[in-house]
Amino acid sequence: MNPTLSLTPSELLTRYQAGERNFAGIRLIEPNNDPEALCGADLSGIILSGAYLPGVKLREANLTGAKMVGVYMPDADLTLADLRKVNLIGATLKRACLECADLSRTLLEGANLIGANLDGSDTAHANLEYSVLCQTNLSKIWPSHPSFDIYSPGSLLWETTMPDGTFIAIPQYDQRF
Repeated sequence: MNPTLSLTPSELLTRYQAGERNFAGIRLIEPNNDPEALCGADLSGIILSGAYLPGVKLREANLTGAKMVGVYMPDADLTLADLRKVNLIGATLKRACLECADLSRTLLEGANLIGANLDGSDTAHANLEYSVLCQTNLSKIWPSHPSFDIYSPGSLLWETTMPDGTFIAIPQYDQRF
């Protein structure tokens, strides 16, 4: 796919439904007519690596197994999205809403999650190694019990509330493992 290709959400959905899967490097443009065209869409297995998707609305979308390495998605709405087994290594999800999203077995290594909303998200076996979790509240993730299965060694924590309620006020790296 041409890395400078620009598509509207409706165009991306139409091409995906026609069988196209590789949208690596695309630039999503937000039209006035249907900015929520991708909400609730089945986009499982889509390739969006290196795509430019600021503010994309993917509420309740199925993205299982997607390849989204290095995707740029600040301010994205991924509320209730199915992100199981998605490769989001190096993704920018700054201020993204991942509320009640299924992030189980998701690769978020080196991801920028500054100010992201993870309330109620399922992070079982998620890998957040070396990610940036500044200004993030992890106390409302699921499972929230003390033996939660989120893996985050080397992650930068600052102004971060941990799953057990501990507040990390000064910058430090997660060294629990």
